[in-house]
Amino acid sequence: MQAVNEAKEDRASVNARVDAVLAQIRSRGGRVTPISRRIVALAVEHADEHYRRVDFVQHISGEETVAPSTVYRTLDRLVAYGILVPSQLGDGAIRFHLAPLVHEHLVCERCGDIVDTSADLLDEVAERVRLQHGFLLRIGATSLQGTCNTCRKASDSGQA
Repeated sequence: MQAVNEAKEDRASVNARVDAVLAQIRSRGGRVTPISRRIVALAVEHADEHYRRVDFVQHISGEETVAPSTVYRTLDRLVAYGILVPSQLGDGAIRFHLAPLVHEHLVCERCGDIVDTSADLLDEVAERVRLQHGFLLRIGATSLQGTCNTCRKASDSGQA
């Protein structure tokens, strides 16, 4: 019974978050369409994942008939409204996150694993760049390339 109650609470929490994001769209002069509603719901439900354009298209196309270009245009509109933030993680694909959930990415060059880390990780670097070069970094759209702990350990033990 407790699991059922927790599932209901989780669903209610997701629905409340989706409604709040849709209200942001409206407050910024945007129109909420069935596709924008579905994209926002996917972004909220899968906030810990790194969805690409094609991922949104595949999820939505599995539920209803929609042209990929419609999904792409809707993603672009949600970025323009400041709802989604695009990030490039080194593989050439643009991935999207809800704006309040902006974070940095640590990407393993060996296995491709992606680890989310706090957006304030690069605050000190950004400030130094601003002071020394007058250049404002776009924090929250950064990926740092390297080797994850699992791959490093495998390499250290001679397995890779």
